[in-house]
Amino acid sequence: MASIREEKPDSLPGFLKLVEEFQTNAIESLWYRGGGRRSYTLIPSLYRHKKAKTPDQLAALERNLMTRFRQRSFTLPHTFT
Repeated sequence: MASIREEKPDSLPGFLKLVEEFQTNAIESLWYRGGGRRSYTLIPSLYRHKKAKTPDQLAALERNLMTRFRQRSFTLPHTFT
């Protein structure tokens, strides 16, 4: 069984250096787009909504999502460094 190489970069430049190194040695692209299926088009999930299809419906849905986010995120602790 092949061993798995584990890396834990401590900075963004360190992470990017590792990605570049892995990509140079890879047969295929390493980037993962985060979609559950390769067939999904590269559009935001909001625009794949089952019911909201028109621009007005999508705008209303987005406003609703943003309102709920603001309402719920207010109670989360905020830390600024």
